[in-house]
Amino acid sequence: MNRRFWKLESNQTSYLPASKRLAALFCASSLLVFSATSCGLVEMRDATSEIRSREETTAPTLRQAERYSEVAGETEPETVPETEAVPEETAVRLSLAAAGGVFIDEAICNDAAARAMEGKQYSFLTMYSNIYPLVQNADMSLVTLHSPAADVDTFGTSSETFTNMPADSLIALQDLGFDVINVAGAERLVCGAGGLRSTIENVCETGVMQIGAYKDDIDAGDVRVLEMDGVRVAFVSFTENANSDTDGLVLHDLTDASVAASLITYADLVSDVVFVSVTWDNGAESSVRAEQRSACQMLAEAGADVIVGTDGRGLQTTEWLTADDGTGTFVAYSLGNLMGTGTDMESVLSGFLTLDVVVGEDGTAALENVKILPLVKHHNADGSGYQITELSKYAPEMAAAHGVEGLTVDAMQSAVSGIIPAGNFENTNG
Repeated sequence: MNRRFWKLESNQTSYLPASKRLAALFCASSLLVFSATSCGLVEMRDATSEIRSREETTAPTLRQAERYSEVAGETEPETVPETEAVPEETAVRLSLAAAGGVFIDEAICNDAAARAMEGKQYSFLTMYSNIYPLVQNADMSLVTLHSPAADVDTFGTSSETFTNMPADSLIALQDLGFDVINVAGAERLVCGAGGLRSTIENVCETGVMQIGAYKDDIDAGDVRVLEMDGVRVAFVSFTENANSDTDGLVLHDLTDASVAASLITYADLVSDVVFVSVTWDNGAESSVRAEQRSACQMLAEAGADVIVGTDGRGLQTTEWLTADDGTGTFVAYSLGNLMGTGTDMESVLSGFLTLDVVVGEDGTAALENVKILPLVKHHNADGSGYQITELSKYAPEMAAAHGVEGLTVDAMQSAVSGIIPAGNFENTNG
């Protein structure tokens, strides 16, 4: 499928006329390999956007007017005003979403075990209940694992020294409605290459598309694509720095810009939208580093349309980047952690990205309604009550009971407003 290129407009809606860069084919020729063994192609859940068409209304024909004349005898036929034909609705609208990282530590495991009903070992899904509609309303959605989800009989569960989430936590993400899971989070190799390999297998068993780590070079060259209503979205993952001791597993990184650009260029050729997830290794600050901006600009030049970063900690700003050819890319540098134990206000906050992709019959498309919805990771002082809540719905009394002392809703609202530009900050509190 020929890709259309984004053109940035001043109202932050991104349009793309039909076009194609022939040179891209040569840049990506080394990546034109598909793996039949990949778990990347999955059947979408029943969330397909329907295109409603209106019945075309036409003016009466001349023959109809003649029949009227025969019935009415010599009476002059009434003049029926012509009405313009109403064109069918042909635009396709897809809603895309992305959350931050999931970091299941020992305290969260213990809380999930305490909530478990009879016959179950854990109950993680209840921790996400407040954001269930956000994920369900998206046609395609992405989440990143910041800790492995390896076989617990072999690698154990999260402790004070390392993290490893049980497979039940993956089932919760599947039940929540996520379509794509990126396994290349910050703690991807904390259980070694064997743990990461086991994580890949466990994610694939859920039926959710897995990106971020691949069994071999052939698997790594198989760009994951989801298609809905004829619109193809490619999901590509990068880590900031090289990955060592992977025992044959392949993870894409940003250390060689030409290789990374080639992968994006190939994804660009086989899809309509290129959605990129980047795991930053040094992200303990709310300010964006020069290395992050440089890497995202390179990805934008190669053809990325949306770039979402996670750093295992907190929120970072958003912006539109413009490539040399005038095309635009939306970047959310870091969405922080969707789930985790926050230790201060910065790590308690996270973001949930939502946007619409609108593709018309003529090949033009637009990014619309691009927003970051701020979230709060709540837990009580005794390590119980883990819950993700929209900041706009987070009550002051909940903030007062948070395990992190001194939190207030006003302070968190102010912090988010200072990080996310007003045009991309969904602040329903006004």
